Amino acid sequence: MESQIKVLMFHDRIEIISPGGLPSGITEDEYLLGKLSVLRIRNLANVCYRLGGVEIFGTGITKIKQLYEEGLMQSYFEVSENTIKIVPPLVFEKNLNLMEDERNI
Repeated sequence: MESQIKVLMFHDRIEIISPGGLPSGITEDEYLLGKLSVLRIRNLANVCYRLGGVEIFGTGITKIKQLYEEGLMQSYFEVSENTIKIVPPLVFEKNLNLMEDERNI
């Protein structure tokens, strides 16, 4: 799909909207549970890998969910035919011992 990822910044949240919907053959449950993954944005995945944000490709959604699982607020995921929207909370509820570059991201 000829469209760009949108990162919208608000005072209380960030919304990341990825065009294209789910890859063919993957259900919403499989995607949100981290059971299946298809690498679609190779450059973004490579940057995250080099920064140490991911240890292997295909773990992003699971990692986002794990970061917030003990917090008061949870990440919100909206999957539609043509887009995937992720809204992670801006505030972590506990000290996650993040490295400086991870906090900056």
